[in-house]
Amino acid sequence: MRILLVEDEVEPRGAWPALLRSLGHDVVIASNAEHAWQLFQLGGFPLVLVELSARIPATLTLVSRIRSSQRGDRTVVLVAAARDETELIAAAIAAGADDYVRMPVDGALLAVRLSLAERKSLERSQGHQVEEELRRRLERVRAVYHLADAASHARPIEELYAEAIEGTERALHTRRAAILLFDAHGVMRFQAWQGISERYRAVVEGHSPWTREDRDPAPVVVDDAESDDRVAQFRDAIREEGIRSLVFVPIAYRGEVLGKFTIYYGARHRVTDEELLLFQTIANHVAAALARARADERLRASEERFRQLAENIDAVFWIADVAEPRLLYVSPAYERIWGRDVPQLDVEPLAALEAVHPDDRRSVMRMHFHVAKGEMAQAEYRVVRPDGSLRWVRGRAFPVRDERGEVYRVAGITEDVTRVKQLEEQLVQSERLSAAGILVGGIAHQLNNPLTGVLGFAQLLLRNAAVEGKVRSSVERIHAEALRAKQIVGSLLAFARHRRPRLEPIDLNAVLSGTVESALDELNRAGITVETSLSPEVPITTADRLQLRQVFTSLIEHAAATMNGASAADGRRLRISTSLNERDRVEIRIADTGPGVPAELRRTIFDPPVGEAEEAGRSMWGLSMAFAVVQDHQGEIFVTESEPPPGATFVIELPVRADPGPVLSPAI
Repeated sequence: MRILLVEDEVEPRGAWPALLRSLGHDVVIASNAEHAWQLFQLGGFPLVLVELSARIPATLTLVSRIRSSQRGDRTVVLVAAARDETELIAAAIAAGADDYVRMPVDGALLAVRLSLAERKSLERSQGHQVEEELRRRLERVRAVYHLADAASHARPIEELYAEAIEGTERALHTRRAAILLFDAHGVMRFQAWQGISERYRAVVEGHSPWTREDRDPAPVVVDDAESDDRVAQFRDAIREEGIRSLVFVPIAYRGEVLGKFTIYYGARHRVTDEELLLFQTIANHVAAALARARADERLRASEERFRQLAENIDAVFWIADVAEPRLLYVSPAYERIWGRDVPQLDVEPLAALEAVHPDDRRSVMRMHFHVAKGEMAQAEYRVVRPDGSLRWVRGRAFPVRDERGEVYRVAGITEDVTRVKQLEEQLVQSERLSAAGILVGGIAHQLNNPLTGVLGFAQLLLRNAAVEGKVRSSVERIHAEALRAKQIVGSLLAFARHRRPRLEPIDLNAVLSGTVESALDELNRAGITVETSLSPEVPITTADRLQLRQVFTSLIEHAAATMNGASAADGRRLRISTSLNERDRVEIRIADTGPGVPAELRRTIFDPPVGEAEEAGRSMWGLSMAFAVVQDHQGEIFVTESEPPPGATFVIELPVRADPGPVLSPAI
């Protein structure tokens, strides 16, 4: 056993070294306490033998310093003192000495004491080794725990890389490590590193012991980079970086190689199975976290695509629960079509169904019944908006099945087909007008000749002075009625002779202003107040000036006719406005304060009149002609309720065209 002997420098006793060596021990002599402390710090002394002296209090301090030092728990301290120095021995024991011998010492007794001290030193050393091993294992467990904790809390992947490298340093005291991943082109790129230079990274980046196609590859351990041919192409760079041993651990998820975890050693290092297991565990945690991060990114991208789709398409996408009558998701288009807030559905799950027109609810319930049975179903129905307006929608519903194949949800798409319905009605109406035009043209020609004769003979009779009294009154009545009939026939012929538009650049505001000005005197005589609001944003467009003037005239005449029954006190007002709407189309509104148009007649008001009263006949034929002209201009015309009521508002939408271009016209 190697013994550090601290002798009394005042009265050294030369017997100690000889006695200890005779018992087979290696003795290093320190002449004083400070010298002994310097030698002790160099290490390698299982036993320190301190000769105590009341004249040298530093020896007690030495005992205390040894016991409190890092190596003190592995060192046995034995003190020697004269038999009459009991208090000094007690002070040494209190300072941390393990045992004592009295001087003069008995050789046999000293041998026994030294043997016990050696055994105690060995036990302490073994215990320290066990503790050190336990500490190392604890550090490794902590490294894995911290890494798993970081991965479980879905932290940014960069933080996980840093935790993996720092955990390796804490557990194995390696100060150099790196994480590399395959990029989109299959090249291994550095993602995180510690302790390696930029020059070295530039040289070795792209190197991989495996390809992306390898399945479940094994780690690669390079014990000595100077002799291992697997890293021969980078040997100079490795040597300059001061690296001697390397470990490449695959970062793989479900057999697919994602990258590598590399650990570097400055000296030759033989990697133990336990160390390799730790490296693989860290790499597996990184792989799992990386796979989850990529899955989360794909999910976020998918959710973002879905959000963009749901928020920007005009159709409503929805998901409903089969077990409970509630909607799980409704896209924002619901607010545009239903005119109600989406959050309202959380409080009132049946609000969407309650907004369905009562006559159509049965078909909607039938659709959901078929989907609940596992069939795809669809239905067209009307939605009543909060303002009372109707929207036609087409709903399609699809069953969603669980892992057992049972329908547990319903997914559906509901689109607004109001525009389609309007176009269908316009097409039907256009066909009606075409047929009516042919028929009306023939009838008008047949009626025109007899009416001309009636008017001519009535005028001749009126010129005859002999015709007087009741007879003259009757002739005047015949002439007036024939003249009215002639005007009606003229309207019929104008409708039947409808021609294609002659397009030219026009100012719609100017055309409308001119039309209003021409009719203003007659409107004023009828007690009708005219209010105009013509937007300066309405651009110059190409259209047929005369035909549009005829349309505006017909609508103004119809509005005036409907207000004939209203008293001045009720307010006879004609509001005319233009604007550029959200569809970049010119919108002309002509609103009256008459009785309005019932909802059930709004779809047929532009049809050619059949059996109408004489006074209404002219204005109704004017509406039919207006419809045909607007259609020829690829526009739309419809009637709605005035705001505020009562009254009707005729709305014309015309496209903005910079050049004449081809214009489609139905054959009438």
